[in-house]
Amino acid sequence: METFLRVWPKVSGVTLEGSPPRLVRYLASHAHFMCVPLIPWSPWYSGTVLMTAFLWVQLALWLLYTCLVGYLNSGAADVLRKGPAVLELQGVVTFLVGLYVSLVVARWWRCRECYQELHSGASHLTLLVATFVAHPEPSVTPAPTGKEDPAIVRQFQENMVRYALVAHELAVEQAGQRLNLEALVKRELLTREEKRLLWKAPSAVLVVLSWLARHLHYLADGGLVRCPAVVLPQMHKDLAQMRAAAEKIFMHINTQIPFCYVQLLGFAVHLTLFLKMSNLAKIIHDSSLMHGSDLSSRLFWALLMILSWTLFYDGLLLMQYFFENPFGLSPCHFPLEQWSDRLSAAMAALLMQPDSPSDA
Repeated sequence: METFLRVWPKVSGVTLEGSPPRLVRYLASHAHFMCVPLIPWSPWYSGTVLMTAFLWVQLALWLLYTCLVGYLNSGAADVLRKGPAVLELQGVVTFLVGLYVSLVVARWWRCRECYQELHSGASHLTLLVATFVAHPEPSVTPAPTGKEDPAIVRQFQENMVRYALVAHELAVEQAGQRLNLEALVKRELLTREEKRLLWKAPSAVLVVLSWLARHLHYLADGGLVRCPAVVLPQMHKDLAQMRAAAEKIFMHINTQIPFCYVQLLGFAVHLTLFLKMSNLAKIIHDSSLMHGSDLSSRLFWALLMILSWTLFYDGLLLMQYFFENPFGLSPCHFPLEQWSDRLSAAMAALLMQPDSPSDA
């Protein structure tokens, strides 16, 4: 099994990382491996709708219904066998399902764009802090007593970068509804006192951003920002971008596709499946009167259609289940652990850079 998991990404183009594993990337050119998710132990299986137990329950129920109607009550199958009506309803349902999936995917992509704004705001603020927050030059008005020590400047830099990363982590965890301040304390991103202040805050993200804004005020008063007329407004702009991005994420997560549309679509899809399965029940009933290869062939194709229709229609309805909150812990959600690690490493690298390449 270990050899299979090691070789599989090279064959399929699918990469899973982290714990729990997240589907980080895949190669579109390998889409012809569509049959592989049917293998429960394949790494691709955890990133598809097939991982949902409810889908298999639906498949079992449709299979049971079709067999019972076909073998026990062929009269009902004859009444419900309305080919033209099924085709007309199928066209409408296919359009509605396509529109539904496009709305779900568009909503998922907007969440990704909001996260990108949050990520870029935090990284750009760190770049400015590492570059322009420094001990005043001799030509600059001396800083107030107690703030001219380079160690104090360094502490300001580290605190601001730490708060930017904390705001990023809090926004992501709050969006995923798994806020864990103790984990941030263990990672040394928060102190016990800061955890106490954030514990009962209605919006921990806004509190941390307010701490950052106060640090900017202290830096401006102490003359610890080079080119303050240009840099300070940009820093405040980055803070505003992070706040707006966090609010957009929360708004997208807390606003669902209208229930009336989803309910009507669910009813139409299952009505279509009901009629289709009734048609198959007639085929199964006719097959029960046959013998030999014709019987096996009809049963095979009937069962294949049950599987295909269930996976297609019910699988598409499950798209919202996977994409509704991409900040969750499912393998098909955003690989937030990897993104957060990269952001943290980039921030730490910026703080470690010397003032100029010649000082390295």
